[in-house]
Amino acid sequence: MNRSAPTHAEAAHPATPPPLRTERRGLRQHTDWSAAITAGITSGIAYMALMSLFGLGTPEVAGGPVHRIAAIALGPSVLALAPEFPPQVVAVATALHLLLSALYGALTGWCVHRLRGRGALVAGAAIGLLLFGVNFYLVAPQAFAWFVEVRNLSTALAHALFGMLVAG
Repeated sequence: MNRSAPTHAEAAHPATPPPLRTERRGLRQHTDWSAAITAGITSGIAYMALMSLFGLGTPEVAGGPVHRIAAIALGPSVLALAPEFPPQVVAVATALHLLLSALYGALTGWCVHRLRGRGALVAGAAIGLLLFGVNFYLVAPQAFAWFVEVRNLSTALAHALFGMLVAG
C-alpha cells in the first residue's frame, strides 16, 4: 500500500526514531570474551614492556620481571640467571604472562562490560589494583617470595594501568 500523505502521527513527529528499550530486569548485554581476552593480552604486552624496558618496580636491572615470572613455573633457581636471558626463561615467562593476562583480561572484561567511558576506566584501574593486592600481598608471600620485593607504588600503578587498558 503506497500512501502519498503521511498520517497524523507521522506528520507530528516525522523523523522521530522509536524509543530505545533498555532491559533492566534481564540485563541482556553479554561479555565479548574475544575482545576481553585480546585486550588482556595486549595490555599484558604493554605492561611487560613497561616493566622490562624501564625496570619499573625492580630494585635491580631491567629484565627482572622476566626472571621472576619464569620462576613461577621453573623455580627460584631461574632468578640467579639474571641478567642473561636464556630462550627457555624468556619463552616460559612470555607464555605464563600472556596466559595470566588473558585470564585477567577476561575477568576485567566481565566486570566492566556494562560500563562506558570514565566509569569503565575507573573500574578497570580498581580491578588492576585489586589484582596487585591479591597477587603481591596474598599469593606472593605464600608461594612466590621473590615478588615481595617489588610490592611498591610503580608496580601498583602498572597494574592499575593494565586494568584501565583492558577496560578502555
